[in-house]
Amino acid sequence: MEKLIVLGIAAVMGVSMFSKRPARMVEPLPPLPAPNRAGVAKVSASSSRLLRLREVQGRGAMMLYLPQVQAQCKAAYAADGSPLTQWATDENGPQYLQYDFANRLQGRAKIGGVVIRWGEDYAREYEIQVSEDGQSWRVVKAISDGKGKIEQLEFEPPVLTRMIRLWLKKSARHKGFAVIDWGVYGPGELFTPPNPDELLALAHGPNRVKIEWKAKVSELTYHFLVYRDTRPDFEPRPENLIAIEDRFEHTDFGLEPGATYYYKVLAESFSNGVIASGPVAKVTTAAGEKFSRVQWRGVIEGFYNDPWPHQERLKLLAFLEDAGFNAYIYAPKVEPYHRQLWREPYPEEEMKNFAELLAAAKAHRITFIYAISPGLDMDYTDPAEIEALKRKLNPFFALGVRAFTIALDDLPDSKRADGEMAAKQAAMVNTILRWLTDMDPATVLFFCPTVYEKSYEYQVEKKPRFAEYSRGLAALDPKVPIFWTGHGVFSETIDLASAQGLSQVYGRKILIWDNYPVNDGGLRRNLFLGPYTGRDLNLGEAVAGIFLNPMYLPNANYVPLYTAGRYFTDPDYEPWAAYEDALGFVAGEEGAAALRPLADALLNHPLYPGRDIATLPLSRAIEAFWKAGGQGEAGEKLRQLFEAYARHPDELQAKLDNFELVQELLPASEKLALFGQAGLLCLDYLAATGPEQRESLKKEIVALREQSRRNPWHVADGNVHAVYRLLLGAKKKGVVMEQFISRVFRSK
Repeated sequence: MEKLIVLGIAAVMGVSMFSKRPARMVEPLPPLPAPNRAGVAKVSASSSRLLRLREVQGRGAMMLYLPQVQAQCKAAYAADGSPLTQWATDENGPQYLQYDFANRLQGRAKIGGVVIRWGEDYAREYEIQVSEDGQSWRVVKAISDGKGKIEQLEFEPPVLTRMIRLWLKKSARHKGFAVIDWGVYGPGELFTPPNPDELLALAHGPNRVKIEWKAKVSELTYHFLVYRDTRPDFEPRPENLIAIEDRFEHTDFGLEPGATYYYKVLAESFSNGVIASGPVAKVTTAAGEKFSRVQWRGVIEGFYNDPWPHQERLKLLAFLEDAGFNAYIYAPKVEPYHRQLWREPYPEEEMKNFAELLAAAKAHRITFIYAISPGLDMDYTDPAEIEALKRKLNPFFALGVRAFTIALDDLPDSKRADGEMAAKQAAMVNTILRWLTDMDPATVLFFCPTVYEKSYEYQVEKKPRFAEYSRGLAALDPKVPIFWTGHGVFSETIDLASAQGLSQVYGRKILIWDNYPVNDGGLRRNLFLGPYTGRDLNLGEAVAGIFLNPMYLPNANYVPLYTAGRYFTDPDYEPWAAYEDALGFVAGEEGAAALRPLADALLNHPLYPGRDIATLPLSRAIEAFWKAGGQGEAGEKLRQLFEAYARHPDELQAKLDNFELVQELLPASEKLALFGQAGLLCLDYLAATGPEQRESLKKEIVALREQSRRNPWHVADGNVHAVYRLLLGAKKKGVVMEQFISRVFRSK
């Protein structure tokens, strides 16, 4: 959702926005003797690369500019069971892709075999290696004549191990390696571990239940499956599976006040062995009022760059329920079948992933909304095109999806939007709505327009054609809510008056597509962990729903999204109190203390003047330090802060349970550590008495500063990509620690 930026970057870079590339044909995986467990592993790799432009799929008018379409081919894609993604590296060898299956119940898993679906850059020579500690590895299979495509390797007898990795030695094409999927499964025979024999559920207030159980853990018990329903005699199914736990408790958040719930907990082996019968626990939450600021409280996966891996979407759905959300829109811009290949059906395997997402959404009481973006090359008035759109949506309707979005944002002809375009779009959307509601009257349809930003008053004054377009959207059926991003693509504040003005023009309550904490395009190396701020507490008077567009790093979103959930559900929402609670909710008490130094350095936003780097705790500590002449309590507090920075990567890895969150934050944490080391040396430099000592310290500080500059992540950094400075008028604000180092040198 970056209209100005999309069109502007394409023009600045001189990159063609038109390309014709067919869908990539991927051979389906063969049936496996046991479920693929790659999705529960901790995944890592030696390196990864960006998607090559020739690998970008699409046809017709397509936006081809580097920051947007070049997703990172990260390791987690090899474990997501999707034919649309891949892990890839430019390095020819040796390289590795590694899974760690240890959890809190079992230090090892019994593996019966693996299946590898290669990309174009397959390995001619490779090994399957296993390890108990990640240091010492042994070879269980060695392949010297790899053929690519799909290779299935059985282990007889099965291998009992903690870690398994692909050790890639020689590329067949000498262009690196690419793995679309690497599946790992247990032995074919089903082993059934004993289920818990005691199960207890206790309500903690109106919205939370804690479930605890006792069970004999055998070597077969890999994890526990937690199910919830409102019926006492329910059968465990994907539609009521709410958690997979590797401990003997689970806390269920986001529940209804005064409601009765039933829980079952089943033990499962690595090979999928499970006994469906077991004890049932009944619990009723405390009575109370439930507050909701808007009807639709959602997340839209609507960013450019890297789509979330399938396993991360499943985790996010559980988090959304816990945090008070009730909707999720699937709309990743560079997923080809959502946008560039909108006419073409999804591969069968990808539809299985959608079925799993829909089941998980039902389990967590989240409305799953499938979005399609056909506007790059659709003729809105052509009946054949409308029939193609129906054919695309029909398989989702057959799966059970009853909420859809048609997104016509970020188009090549966005600047030509006017009343005529609005009329054509409205007629097409109304036709699709009638078709959907004829099949099921309860079906919901949202619409994202081509003109989606600025107040109506601004459009009238500055862009009359756009105002004409907005008035034309009143022809949409009143049941179709319309998206708006606020006063810009990135809106620091969203006020009720502007929302009401557009609501009156459209003749309905609007939806807000909120581009926070999104970090795509020129913000790719930014992390936004600050709370949800600047939104009028009375928006519900004109707004039917708010959907936050998050970062492409899925786990890093949890802190800001938690605060947004509090905005939705707390009538007295206070952002910074919510931020404090979010750190504890996401990281736990011990983990919150480890997360805080980095999170506090990632509170600013380069496109929000009110969240300038001057507002950061580090900036305030430095200001207090200079005011105190570098002495006393202010000096000691700054030293303690630098010490926390210097040890931060170790603390983060030791105290955060979420492996994926650690991996997402680690590059920024490593930069913070360099700042901390440089800061401590700066304090020593200020205290030094001799020129030789100062010169030696200066060399060390400069070396650390140069090392930090090679790390591309923005930490306590107000700078912004040149494109945003050009198109949005954003200003460079500098890096807090670089400014501190410069002042230290000037002071002597």
